[in-house]
Amino acid sequence: HESMTSMQHIVSALRGRVAELGSRLSKPGKQMINLHAKRDNLRALADTFESISALAQMRADMDVLVESTDYPGALTIAEDIQQTLRKDDMIRDLACFRKLPEHVAQTIEKVREAMLRDFIASANLSRDIKTLVS
Repeated sequence: HESMTSMQHIVSALRGRVAELGSRLSKPGKQMINLHAKRDNLRALADTFESISALAQMRADMDVLVESTDYPGALTIAEDIQQTLRKDDMIRDLACFRKLPEHVAQTIEKVREAMLRDFIASANLSRDIKTLVS
C-alpha cells in the first residue's frame, strides 16, 4: 500500500511538472500570437490614419483647384474623394467627413456651372469675333 501511495505522489508531482513545463513552453507562443495581432491592428490603424490624412488633403486640393479655375483637376479629385468614401465605411462615418459627400457634390455642381458659363462665354466671343472680321 505504501508503494502505491508513493507512486501516486510521484505521478502527481510529475503531472504538476509536466503542466508547469507545458505552461512555460506555450506562453511564448501565446505572446507571439498576441504580438502579431497587435502589430496587425497597428498597421490597420496606421493605414486608416494615412487614408484620413489623404482624404483631408484631397479636399483641400480640390478647393484650391476650384479657386484657381483648374476645373478638370478639381473634378478628378472629386471623383477620387467619392471613390475613397465609397470603399471605406469607417472613414465615411467619421464626424469630420460626414458632410464631405455633400461638399463634393456641391463642388461638382459649382464646377459644372462654371465650365458651362466659360463655354457659353467662349462661344459668344467666337461669334463676336466672326462678326467683327466679316
